[in-house]
Amino acid sequence: MAKLDKTLRAVETISPRHVEQKVDALLRGIYLDRSHLDYPDRLLAHRFHMYAQNEEDGLVLALIQEAGRPVGRFVDIGCGHNGGNSAFLARELLFAGVMIDGDPDLTILCETVLGRSDVSVVTAFITQENINDLIVGGGVQGEIDFLSIDIDGNDLWIWRAIDVVQPRIVCVEYNSLYGAEAAVTIPYDPEFARRSPTIPPVVKPHYYGASLRAFVNVGRRDGYRLVSVEPRGTNAFFVREDVASHVPEISVERGFTMLTKNRKRMLAGIDIMEAARRAGLTLEAVL
Repeated sequence: MAKLDKTLRAVETISPRHVEQKVDALLRGIYLDRSHLDYPDRLLAHRFHMYAQNEEDGLVLALIQEAGRPVGRFVDIGCGHNGGNSAFLARELLFAGVMIDGDPDLTILCETVLGRSDVSVVTAFITQENINDLIVGGGVQGEIDFLSIDIDGNDLWIWRAIDVVQPRIVCVEYNSLYGAEAAVTIPYDPEFARRSPTIPPVVKPHYYGASLRAFVNVGRRDGYRLVSVEPRGTNAFFVREDVASHVPEISVERGFTMLTKNRKRMLAGIDIMEAARRAGLTLEAVL
């Protein structure tokens, strides 16, 4: 209960950064003619924050609009306390779907916030072996508008494993510490936890997830193209090849952004891949 109370207090705190983002979004909406912008800047001009970590709410909405008539369903893996990147779809557009997270304190809050019978909130530690059953068990299958994956671990492996839904738009969180050039991911371990005591302190909690180029390689193999990256350098957005053909693919070089805190770490001489190697950890190439 103490942990849940602490989480609730954190949720109720209004971040000055989020207030600034909301003001910036309003100013863009008033003064910026988006029709004169090329992609991906036209998408980025729509960004705003309501529920997601940064300004993904506006990007998700913009892509839903670009994709045409929605089917009204989503899957959010790593939904956190309020629905994560799918919260705007669920709370404002009334999309149905399933939200999954391994932390019961967060899913309790999420279920309380949503309070809808057509949005299933599932508590489960997510693996390749159980993800499809979790999605189907949550009442979703087939064509969906949006899939979001943010679990700070086996993210790439989970995307590769999903076959019970066919998302039109996919959002994944990449680890910018791996840089723009490397196509790497942590090896699959169904018990991986970012803050596990088995991970040496020198690389904890920076050893997790996959690089942007690794996600692009997986996306291309499965028929998805990279179309945008959230400007802070956290989430990348992909669109299925048969959807919104007028929205062009962008290169990794064009899209890649490094989180400010990660840039500071690199300037301080932190090389996560070299540190992982020295600690006896591996990174797997994704071709």
